[in-house]
Amino acid sequence: MQDIAPNFHRQVDNDVSAEIGLAEQLVILCNAVKELRAMLVGIEETPGAKLKIASEDVTTAMGQLAGMEAKVNEIKQRHSKAADLEAERALDRLKEVNPEGYETFIRKRENRASAG
Repeated sequence: MQDIAPNFHRQVDNDVSAEIGLAEQLVILCNAVKELRAMLVGIEETPGAKLKIASEDVTTAMGQLAGMEAKVNEIKQRHSKAADLEAERALDRLKEVNPEGYETFIRKRENRASAG
């Protein structure tokens, strides 16, 4: 069975790369790891010590990482909504040009949903 949107992930990757370049992603990730390392310095030598979590201020690498993650999620949502609209348009078109085929398709989907 062929995926209905075989290029979906590639399209998301392309948009992420266009909006958050690879070099920028790597810099943010490296800085976030360095911040984590700095937070952990000495923690293992201190009995009962707990990691103090810094706030995710947007000026920090951790904040940038959180922002990058939010941007990636927003891009995924945008593509998901576009795929939903495309599917709706295709179903509307099928119903218009082949009402019997549309009904058959809907019944098959309903049967699959109730069986699984």
